[in-house]
Amino acid sequence: MIPLDSLHLRLLAAVSAIAPALALLLYFAGSTSWRHLRELVWIGFGLGFAAAIPIAGVAGLYTPLIETIEPVRLHAFAVAFLGAAVPEEVGKFLVVLYFMLRHEDMRQPLDALVLSVMVSLGFATIENLYYVFGAENWTETAMLRAVTAVPMHATVGIIMGYFAARYATPQATGRYCLIAMLVVPTVLHGLYDYPVFAVQQVLINDPTDGGSKLAEFQVIFVFAITATALTAILAVRALLADPLASTPIPFPRNARLRHPQATPPTIGASRHG
Repeated sequence: MIPLDSLHLRLLAAVSAIAPALALLLYFAGSTSWRHLRELVWIGFGLGFAAAIPIAGVAGLYTPLIETIEPVRLHAFAVAFLGAAVPEEVGKFLVVLYFMLRHEDMRQPLDALVLSVMVSLGFATIENLYYVFGAENWTETAMLRAVTAVPMHATVGIIMGYFAARYATPQATGRYCLIAMLVVPTVLHGLYDYPVFAVQQVLINDPTDGGSKLAEFQVIFVFAITATALTAILAVRALLADPLASTPIPFPRNARLRHPQATPPTIGASRHG
């Protein structure tokens, strides 16, 4: 049984790990600019939180097979993409596509960006709680994940929300938007996780060696963080600069018009040049 003092400190660490997600949740829930989404941001956060449970169950079905892979790079790649990025982003994608985008409170494509971030932060919150309460060095784990994992989930949520917003506009080519909505966040998420799991594996195999490998994975980690952050920034700027992103959209969502001749959207450029 955890001593009382230790339990109090662990709860404090858990709060520090989820504080960034809760701060953003409270901002969007209380902002007058997003008043029409006040209830939906809480629902999105809750669904993201709840989605982590079945996602973990599905990933757990094939995790023993991944653990049999011996080469460090291949093992880390399998864990990062098959064990984490793919199931997690598929879960978020399904919540955004089949609930957020179809809800009557979503009035403009730009709302999809906010709701996608809320779903991602809900997932990040339960994931952080799991890691904090399961780690021996839980204070360091809480602090580290507060400044790395939560921003990562938020930024890939922004990127997913960008393509979800494009999907909600009448001029969008739905097929390309849906593919990008799932694939781009998954790739960036996997690139973030890959060096983390690789370093863990290197240290487990030989804690006194692997200096060159650690440098290699550190470079990949910095690249992944930088690429994800820049992509998210460009996505936000592109939506804010595009009048179509704040154009009211009809309800029900599945009745919106699509124009097959439209070209797939590109981050960083508005539809009006």
